[in-house]
Amino acid sequence: METSNLTAQVTSIRATLQAIESQLDRGRIPAEALDDFKAAVDDIRLRVWNIMAASRSHDYPVALERFRIRRAIDISRSVAEELRSGDIHPDHPELNDLRQLAVVLIAAIDATAASRA
Repeated sequence: METSNLTAQVTSIRATLQAIESQLDRGRIPAEALDDFKAAVDDIRLRVWNIMAASRSHDYPVALERFRIRRAIDISRSVAEELRSGDIHPDHPELNDLRQLAVVLIAAIDATAASRA
């Protein structure tokens, strides 16, 4: 990516963050609605950190794959623990989507393992 393009994108992200902060200060965005936004910002931060770390690796694609798989493991482990402890309500409407995705993920992992055997 060209430096000028990256600079423009960083400027855009900063402007977006400032606009959201301004709307929040004026009461236009309820604080509860920021959970998804915070998760997105956290994801960006982690991805940037990983890109920087992986760029030092001689095998950049493998380093990125490893990061993504580790993040999926960490998030899955955390969700499982929160379900067991009751921190996530068992009737949460998105749990069905997560269950369906887990089945798809297991099938994809199994298919990959079978093709390597």
